[in-house]
Amino acid sequence: MSNKNTNNKSGGRPHGSVTCRRVKFSELQKHLGNEATVLASQSWLQLNGIAYEEDKDN
Repeated sequence: MSNKNTNNKSGGRPHGSVTCRRVKFSELQKHLGNEATVLASQSWLQLNGIAYEEDKDN
């Protein structure tokens, strides 16, 4: 049996908050060099067939 309180609403992101934003690639290019590393969700990369390297920290 779990002691987890399912009514605790103080954890995690607030309902309706947005963690990702759409940005034109041309705008990113103004701020990044050709060899820059950017964060992208693993699910988005897989959906679009883009190869990625696993994090070295894991």
